[in-house]
Amino acid sequence: MILHKQQFEGVWLIEAEAITDNRGAFYRQFCQKEFQKFGLEPKFVQTNISENKKKNTLRGFHYQLPPHEEAKTITCFEGALYNVIVDLRPDSESFLQWMSFELKAEDN
Repeated sequence: MILHKQQFEGVWLIEAEAITDNRGAFYRQFCQKEFQKFGLEPKFVQTNISENKKKNTLRGFHYQLPPHEEAKTITCFEGALYNVIVDLRPDSESFLQWMSFELKAEDN
């Protein structure tokens, strides 16, 4: 797995590296040691999977104030998704700026 730091503080793009053989592929989705190399210490308390039945489905916005903030990882298992991040942290240098990613299952 390769972690790519993004323009917003705390935002990373995680590139999975496939280990393949005649049976298929294996991907490491999370590795604490890899995250620690970059000073990241996520504490996962919940995982969710959502499935959209129709193309162009819009999912809700997610925002939590301290002390209830959450680390999130987003993965696309089939097709593609367009993920938008808006920085709503008033003390951040990127406050009210946004960035986006297109994640494709084939890039997993």
